[in-house]
Amino acid sequence: MGWIIQLTLENSDSKPHTFKVPAMGISVDIPAGSGGAGVKKVSFQAKHTGTFDWECTAPGDSFAATHQGYMRGKVTVTP
Repeated sequence: MGWIIQLTLENSDSKPHTFKVPAMGISVDIPAGSGGAGVKKVSFQAKHTGTFDWECTAPGDSFAATHQGYMRGKVTVTP
C-alpha cells in the first residue's frame, strides 16, 4: 500500500542544493539553477500519510536557513 508522489524541484540559485525528507528516506541533489539547469524531477512511494519535515543541507544564507519554505519546510501526504 502507498501512493506514488511526483515532485518537480526547482533551484534558481547558482549553487546546488538538496531536498531531504529523513522520515521518508528521501535524499535528492538538485543542480545549480544557472541557465535553467536547476530542475530535478523525482518520484517516490509514500507508505504513510502525514506531515513530514524536509530540509536542504547545503550551506545557505542566514535568512533562508531560518524561514520555512526556503531551506526547510513540510511535505504533507494525504490519501
